[in-house]
Amino acid sequence: LGLFKGAASHVASGGKDFKAELLADLIKSTVENESSDGVAPKKECEDLASFMLDEINNAAKRMAGKDCQVRFSPHTMRIALQLWTRSSSGYKALKESSLFVLPSVSTLKR
Repeated sequence: LGLFKGAASHVASGGKDFKAELLADLIKSTVENESSDGVAPKKECEDLASFMLDEINNAAKRMAGKDCQVRFSPHTMRIALQLWTRSSSGYKALKESSLFVLPSVSTLKR
Protein backbone atom coordinates (compact mmCIF):
# COMPACT_ATOMS: atom_id res chain seq x y z
CA LEU A 1 0.00 0.00 0.00
CA GLY A 2 2.85 2.38 0.77
CA LEU A 3 4.40 1.68 -2.64
CA PHE A 4 1.10 2.48 -4.36
CA LYS A 5 0.72 5.73 -2.38
CA GLY A 6 4.26 6.72 -3.31
CA ALA A 7 3.65 6.00 -6.99
CA ALA A 8 0.35 7.90 -6.93
CA SER A 9 2.03 10.86 -5.25
CA HIS A 10 4.79 10.85 -7.87
CA VAL A 11 2.23 10.75 -10.72
CA ALA A 12 0.14 13.49 -9.08
CA SER A 13 3.15 15.80 -8.95
CA GLY A 14 4.05 15.03 -12.57
CA GLY A 15 1.34 17.13 -14.17
CA LYS A 16 -1.42 16.32 -16.63
CA ASP A 17 0.85 15.10 -19.45
CA PHE A 18 2.49 12.45 -17.30
CA LYS A 19 -0.88 11.26 -15.98
CA ALA A 20 -2.33 11.09 -19.50
CA GLU A 21 0.68 9.15 -20.77
CA LEU A 22 0.49 6.68 -17.89
CA LEU A 23 -3.25 6.20 -18.40
CA ALA A 24 -2.80 5.78 -22.18
CA ASP A 25 -0.15 3.11 -21.59
CA LEU A 26 -2.47 1.28 -19.20
CA ILE A 27 -5.29 1.35 -21.75
CA LYS A 28 -2.94 0.28 -24.57
CA SER A 29 -1.64 -2.63 -22.51
CA THR A 30 -5.18 -3.76 -21.66
CA VAL A 31 -6.31 -3.56 -25.31
CA GLU A 32 -3.25 -5.47 -26.46
CA ASN A 33 -3.97 -8.23 -23.94
CA GLU A 34 -7.60 -8.46 -25.12
CA SER A 35 -7.05 -8.24 -28.88
CA SER A 36 -6.31 -11.25 -31.03
CA ASP A 37 -3.47 -9.55 -32.92
CA GLY A 38 -1.96 -7.85 -29.86
CA VAL A 39 -2.15 -4.38 -31.41
CA ALA A 40 -3.81 -1.32 -29.88
CA PRO A 41 -4.65 1.83 -31.89
CA LYS A 42 -2.45 4.55 -30.36
CA LYS A 43 -4.70 7.54 -31.17
CA GLU A 44 -7.81 5.89 -29.74
CA CYS A 45 -5.95 4.92 -26.56
CA GLU A 46 -4.68 8.49 -26.14
CA ASP A 47 -8.16 9.96 -26.76
CA LEU A 48 -9.73 7.62 -24.21
CA ALA A 49 -6.99 8.44 -21.69
CA SER A 50 -7.56 12.16 -22.18
CA PHE A 51 -11.33 11.76 -21.73
CA MET A 52 -10.89 9.64 -18.60
CA LEU A 53 -8.39 12.08 -17.10
CA ASP A 54 -10.80 14.98 -17.71
CA GLU A 55 -13.57 13.00 -15.99
CA ILE A 56 -11.31 12.19 -13.03
CA ASN A 57 -10.29 15.83 -12.65
CA ASN A 58 -13.89 17.05 -12.92
CA ALA A 59 -15.12 14.47 -10.41
CA ALA A 60 -12.34 15.45 -7.99
CA LYS A 61 -13.29 19.13 -8.30
CA ARG A 62 -16.95 18.30 -7.72
CA MET A 63 -16.12 16.18 -4.66
CA ALA A 64 -14.02 19.05 -3.31
CA GLY A 65 -16.99 21.41 -3.70
CA LYS A 66 -15.39 23.34 -6.55
CA ASP A 67 -18.24 22.98 -9.05
CA CYS A 68 -17.44 26.34 -10.67
CA GLN A 69 -13.94 25.15 -11.60
CA VAL A 70 -15.12 22.16 -13.65
CA ARG A 71 -14.16 22.38 -17.34
CA PHE A 72 -15.67 20.39 -20.19
CA SER A 73 -14.08 19.36 -23.46
CA PRO A 74 -15.83 20.29 -26.71
CA HIS A 75 -16.61 16.58 -27.20
CA THR A 76 -18.34 16.34 -23.81
CA MET A 77 -20.28 19.55 -24.52
CA ARG A 78 -21.50 18.19 -27.89
CA ILE A 79 -22.67 14.91 -26.38
CA ALA A 80 -24.38 16.66 -23.46
CA LEU A 81 -26.12 19.09 -25.81
CA GLN A 82 -27.33 16.25 -28.03
CA LEU A 83 -28.71 14.38 -25.02
CA TRP A 84 -30.37 17.50 -23.61
CA THR A 85 -32.03 18.45 -26.91
CA ARG A 86 -33.46 14.93 -27.24
CA SER A 87 -34.91 14.86 -23.73
CA SER A 88 -34.34 17.59 -21.17
CA SER A 89 -35.95 15.57 -18.39
CA GLY A 90 -33.87 12.52 -19.33
CA TYR A 91 -30.72 14.64 -19.30
CA LYS A 92 -31.54 16.03 -15.87
CA ALA A 93 -32.18 12.51 -14.53
CA LEU A 94 -28.87 11.28 -15.98
CA LYS A 95 -27.00 14.27 -14.53
CA GLU A 96 -28.41 13.66 -11.05
CA SER A 97 -27.84 9.89 -11.03
CA SER A 98 -24.59 9.65 -12.95
CA LEU A 99 -20.98 9.29 -11.92
CA PHE A 100 -20.17 11.47 -14.92
CA VAL A 101 -19.86 15.16 -14.29
CA LEU A 102 -22.13 16.79 -16.86
CA PRO A 103 -22.63 20.47 -17.69
CA SER A 104 -25.59 22.24 -16.14
CA VAL A 105 -28.58 23.09 -18.32
CA SER A 106 -27.70 26.79 -18.06
CA THR A 107 -24.22 26.01 -19.42
CA LEU A 108 -25.73 24.11 -22.34
CA LYS A 109 -28.06 27.02 -23.17
CA ARG A 110 -25.09 29.37 -23.71
